[in-house]
Amino acid sequence: FFVKTQKELAESYFADDYITESALTRLDNVNLLYVAFTRPTERLYVNVPVKMKKGIANRIAGVILRSTVLSENYKDDCLEFGIKKKSRRTDGE
Repeated sequence: FFVKTQKELAESYFADDYITESALTRLDNVNLLYVAFTRPTERLYVNVPVKMKKGIANRIAGVILRSTVLSENYKDDCLEFGIKKKSRRTDGE
């Protein structure tokens, strides 16, 4: 039967199932992030709202700030990296 995933399940009869599902969900999210960051061919726009609690957004921001190349382009909570140029549309518009 369906059980809504909640942190309280970690200390219940469903603890093993909760831990497994939580790990698989995290793995799916990491895979999704990898695909999203590696597939763009021309541009990538990422909006990552950083919150006070721990999370993936804080980790991404931490990687940016620790990277010498990226941190030079990070100011006012915005990272701009690369060369902006107009793209040529090939679909006739």
